[in-house]
Amino acid sequence: MTEVCAANFEDEVIGNPDVKEFIIEIFKHECPSCAYNGKVFNALSRKLEKHGYAGDLQLFRMSIADKSPWLGNFGYSPYYMYAKKNEMG
Repeated sequence: MTEVCAANFEDEVIGNPDVKEFIIEIFKHECPSCAYNGKVFNALSRKLEKHGYAGDLQLFRMSIADKSPWLGNFGYSPYYMYAKKNEMG
């Protein structure tokens, strides 16, 4: 799992050719639900690594305070988003 912010989201995710599909967790530092669900998200990351799927489905985490132009604003947290990049060719 990689923690990203608005400054590096484009380089780490959008512009990275190795990232084909991903799940991103939007969290808030003071949120009790985020603290609990973050542990579950960490466990999912470890399971993907253990079974060899970490390269196929990558996991990212971003604070809700980071206002990424790619993702927009979120009214609540935690928020999980699955995305698959289109391959044009």
